[in-house]
Amino acid sequence: MLREQLAHTTYSIAQMTIGLGSVGTAVSGRLLRWCLRLQPGHAQARAWLTYLHAVRALHEGRADEAVELLTEAVSQMPDNSAARAYLGIAYALTGACEEAIYNLEHVLRDNSALSRQGDLWAALVWSYLRTGRVPKARDACCRSVEHRVRTPRLQLLTAMTIGVQTDALPGEAIGQLLQDDPSATPMILEYAQYLASRHKNGLAQQLIESLPCCGWGAAYRVVAQSALNGSDLPTAIWATRRFRAVADDDVSEAILLSEISLRRQCTDEALAQARKAVARDEGSAEAHEQLGKVLLLRGDWSGAVAEMIEALHVGPASALAAGLAALASISAGDFTTARGLFRVQRKGDGLGVACAHVAHCRILQHHRQHTEALKLATWALQEIEQLPAHLRVGPLVERLAQELKFALANLNCPQESDLLHQLHRRLAALASYPTGPV
Repeated sequence: MLREQLAHTTYSIAQMTIGLGSVGTAVSGRLLRWCLRLQPGHAQARAWLTYLHAVRALHEGRADEAVELLTEAVSQMPDNSAARAYLGIAYALTGACEEAIYNLEHVLRDNSALSRQGDLWAALVWSYLRTGRVPKARDACCRSVEHRVRTPRLQLLTAMTIGVQTDALPGEAIGQLLQDDPSATPMILEYAQYLASRHKNGLAQQLIESLPCCGWGAAYRVVAQSALNGSDLPTAIWATRRFRAVADDDVSEAILLSEISLRRQCTDEALAQARKAVARDEGSAEAHEQLGKVLLLRGDWSGAVAEMIEALHVGPASALAAGLAALASISAGDFTTARGLFRVQRKGDGLGVACAHVAHCRILQHHRQHTEALKLATWALQEIEQLPAHLRVGPLVERLAQELKFALANLNCPQESDLLHQLHRRLAALASYPTGPV
């Protein structure tokens, strides 16, 4: 009985401190944890602690994690408007715009205090814009004015909404608003890409060129690369043409054109453009990586490895360069060099991650770290299975599968025999996967 009373008192104090800024939130979190130690079954304390963890994740940029935590918190506290409001914002940040709209409209309709929060209105307007409902976005802008909400982000979104609705974006006004809120630049680029994907290239160009002119080239390149990542070839081609028109950067243009040619499965043109990029700047790690990638997809393993090693020598390189170089070192029996390639964090697309995971799996298997090697094999196989058609070329898939088969055959994990058998079956099935031309 005494523990329950103490838990109740601790929870009550936590409730009083939770809204007192960052210090109050930190104190509240500690109090809620104490409450759960005293009474582990205190459902409300656990729900509020989940909410606090979610808010922290959201502020630290981990929106996907925040969505998961806030969904749990809202299910436990359906009348908690603050949790639902943060859930709406988190959904907007992760691109789940329909879910964002549902939660934000619910909060803004039912909670007069939260209707003065500019972040909620901005997330709602953005979600309507990203789902193509410009009249709804304009209506949300008008409703925010009725609540006397005015923030730089909301003003920027309002200008964009009116511009799209009238088919004439106010570039100068948007540029001035961006000076007050420069962190909105990624949003500008994302929406420009969205407009171009909907064949509204003129509006997309107006939006990008509302940025300072010194940043146009970089902006078009970001849009082109993002469109390629999303398999939107027409938008990538448009952005690359605009990049050529505004930027004096033959190397970057050649890399983009090489990648576009790969997506079209025109490997001769991809190779020519990649060689052009290297010829223009032999000190560009990115150019060597692109050439190495093209050679890899053409079945020239040794040529690809040579270019990836060169990329590692001249500058920061990606997971693909490290993965191929590591596999080459492993083939030579040099596991020390292979392991050293992963002492720094490296990023990459699905192909790069797959190669890096395969190499790391072989390294861990060699050092008898069987459980971790099995985990890496599972991740690597998942990446290989999900490769798009233009990357799933026969010789490459076969080489990666052979490396994994060798690692799995030499793992001592009797407690994971079922998983090992499953992985071997999936590796065998790779041979029947449709592949692109070499």
